[in-house]
Parts: sequence; structure tokens; C-alpha cells
Amino acid sequence: MQLLSYFKALCALLVFVVASGSAGAQEAKSPVEVLKKVWNGPKFDADDFAPEVYKKIPKELLVSILSEQRSIYGPAVDVVPTQDPHKFLVETKSYTIPTLLKQNKDGQLTGLLFRFALVKDVKHEDLLDHMKQQAPKQSFLLMQNDKVHAEHNSDDRLAVGSAFKLYVLDQLAQRVRDGDLSWQEKITLEQRHISYPGGTMQNEPVGKKFVLLDVARNMIEISDNTATDLLMDLVGQENVMLPGETSPALTTQQLFHLKADEKTAEAYRQAGPEERARILAALPAQLPSIDKVSVPLTEGIEWYISNRELCKIVRKVKDIKGIFVNPGVAEPDNWVAYAYKGGSEIGVLNMTYALEDDDGNSWCFSTTWNDEQELNITYLLALVATLLESPASVQAALQ
Repeated sequence: MQLLSYFKALCALLVFVVASGSAGAQEAKSPVEVLKKVWNGPKFDADDFAPEVYKKIPKELLVSILSEQRSIYGPAVDVVPTQDPHKFLVETKSYTIPTLLKQNKDGQLTGLLFRFALVKDVKHEDLLDHMKQQAPKQSFLLMQNDKVHAEHNSDDRLAVGSAFKLYVLDQLAQRVRDGDLSWQEKITLEQRHISYPGGTMQNEPVGKKFVLLDVARNMIEISDNTATDLLMDLVGQENVMLPGETSPALTTQQLFHLKADEKTAEAYRQAGPEERARILAALPAQLPSIDKVSVPLTEGIEWYISNRELCKIVRKVKDIKGIFVNPGVAEPDNWVAYAYKGGSEIGVLNMTYALEDDDGNSWCFSTTWNDEQELNITYLLALVATLLESPASVQAALQ
């Protein structure tokens, strides 16, 4: 469930759309020069960005974001132009960061967008094998038009974090198809739905009404936990069954409570379906303190799904309109369509994609890492971004 915060930190998205007029008579700065300067910092000149930019984002925030990028990926050793006059490659020691920028006539930045980083230390044909080596428990499945091209432990049910929310979406879509619900109807947020982030709905007032489609989009796009628990309440938690399980999927609140209480977690692990239901019903209404839940993977207190099962469910729900607007680390400009859901906590990372290329081929890639200690999320995201940069990069990995 931490994956959204990693995305924010690693992508550090900056988008400014302002007038491109001249700011005064001065020599225009080359994009390579200004990009390397603002990346390497630690500070930059006020006139490196157009004045209109600072009306939207304070300079201190820009400095902070760029400093975070530099601390994650390292200083830029080079900035390489591409055939696209607005696209450049920021080269650090270990990563390549595709970057889009816009300048006004004086060379001041009016737009800046960092894409997800790509790895430099692994050849494409070695990517999949390299993924296997990054955690004690690892699995992946790569399919094209229902044909398996590569797989590793793809039937193993590992902890996948918020990727389980695809099953909540599936139940919701079924209720809409049955006529029990409408995507445009309004539903009410109650106190019992309030959970910890990811997401933002925990900050909304209790009693506020939301359009169902918006809540579902929040659950998938920003992995909103409060949205998830609201929707599980709406469709009935008892109906959200994960493959191979005899008890319904935990709500995010329930997972937090169990992670915070080792004794109750152990009792839950050992219990059968009826006793598990009693344990969950007895959990306190108030959330535990955040420090008690910010701990590594608690074995048995998670959502366990295989890559094969995740590919099946993401392909089932991928065409629901208005839901899949977050491409994850895949390069959206190089794919005709995408549906993505990931999940993470300390020691857990899953990324699951349904993708369509220009030739009409349907791809699915799902990968999971589990470890007893913290994963190198930066590197794992970069591995997947390198694989899914384009259909050509996927084909190169299969050589």
C-alpha cells in the first residue's frame, strides 16, 4: 500500500503550462545546460524557471523536489538530446531518466516532466533473469494474447499488497452489470470506512457523498484505502474472495489492526473461517497508531495472489471506462491502452499490467517480490520501467 508514495517520490512530477512569451532581453540558455543545472543543484537561479511557474509552485518546493530526485538517482553526469526537441535523457551513474521540458524564448523552463528511471546495468535480454535475483521470493508472468512467453513461480501465491483491489473492482463491476448499482450514483462515506493512506479520502468529512465511479477510480489510481473499505462495505466484504481462500479478503483497516497486534495476528493465522470472522468482528473501531502498522510484512496477514491469477483478473476488468488512468511505470506514449494496479508495503512489491500495442496484441505482465526486510523499490521500479518502456523493449527482453 506504500507504492503510491514511492511513485510520488521517484517520479517527482513537475508540469507547468504557461505562456511562452519573452521575459526580457537576455541570451537564451540551452536546454541541456539548464536541465543539468537544475538537476544537479543544490540550488538554481530564479530565472532558470519562467516567472509564471513560481505563481503555481514555490521555488522552495521546486528545490525540494529536484533535491529528492538527485538523492534517489544521483547527480547528472550528462544530459543527452533526442530526436524529439522537447525530450532529453538525464544520465546518472546507474540510471537514465527520460525528461520532457519546455522553454520560453529566453530559455527559461515553462514545463518539466521526469519520467520513470531506466536501469543502465542490465541488458534487455537479461532483465527477467535479473528480476529473479532481487528478493528471496520472486515471481513473474509475461503473456501475449494468452500465450505465456516467460514465467517464474507464476502460480505461487505471494503477498501482493493493494493489487487485491482488482477483486474489489470486479465485484463492483458485477453489481453494476446486474443493475444493483450505477457508476453515477452517489454513496456516503461513514466513519467505519476511514483508514490510513494511501489516498486522500480519509481527509474528507464523514457523511459526504461521492459518485461511485470516482470512488472506484480513487481505489485504483491512487490506491485509496478509505475508498477501498467503503466499496468493500458496499458490495459486502463476504463477496470479495481471493483465489484459494476460505475467508473473505481483509479490509485495509483490518490488516492494519492485525499488523499492530501480534497476538491477535497469530490467532487469526491459526483460525478457521468462523473463528476468523469472530476475531475480525472484535477488532476495535479506532485505528491503531501508525508506528505500529509501519512494520515489515507480517506473514499470513496480507493478500496472497499468484501472477497468473492477477493477469486473469486485470484482463477481466481492464476495459471498465474511467478507472485505469494511472500507467504506473509503463511509458503511456508507447502503448495504445493500459490497465495497471500495484501494491506494496515494507517487504512487498507487486506490479500488474494489461497492455495493448499498436498491432492489437494484448500483453499482461505481473511481477511480485517478497522479503522479510525492505526492498530496493527504486531499483525494482526501474527494472520494470525498462521492460515496459515500449513493445520493442518487451520483445528485446524475450531474446
